[in-house]
Amino acid sequence: ENLSIIDASIDPDNKKWARVKQVRKIVQDTIKEKGYKNVFNIKELTIYASAIVDYSDQYDVSVSLILAITTVESAFNPNSISIAKAKGLMQLMDETAKECANDINKPFYNVFKVKDNVQLGTWYLWKMLDIFNGDIDLAILAYNCGPSCVKRVQSGEYNRYPSETVDYLKKVNEWKVKYEALDGS
Repeated sequence: ENLSIIDASIDPDNKKWARVKQVRKIVQDTIKEKGYKNVFNIKELTIYASAIVDYSDQYDVSVSLILAITTVESAFNPNSISIAKAKGLMQLMDETAKECANDINKPFYNVFKVKDNVQLGTWYLWKMLDIFNGDIDLAILAYNCGPSCVKRVQSGEYNRYPSETVDYLKKVNEWKVKYEALDGS
């Protein structure tokens, strides 16, 4: 019922809204298919999908990459905290979140607030893409182990990535390809 009210209140010809609905459905289907704990009510899911669409456009990071990172990082749990203390949907470390907030001049944020987490995480992805000249694999690796690690492997100082990071790259790319097929991005 709430979904019908939300959908009916938006102009059906609004292209952004059509995209938000598409992303929302992809997330709902993934949560259901994978048996993830669904912590979103429909309003929160709509806010999340809207944030993905907005920040994907603003920072020029594909929706499929944002969704893939979120799937692997937190399984769409906005309250997730990792063993390493990374937080929220996109699993941001406190230092990384602060760095990103400073970069975009956002003095007030909460990593557990869906919109803030997606904004900061998407900015960080853009930053990794920028650092590594648009190389998506290197950006994904850097998102997991940090840009210093990637640069050290590239320079030969380290002879390989941590096995967790190699596995992470594989999982993110698998989800990215799946999401590309679903949303055409």
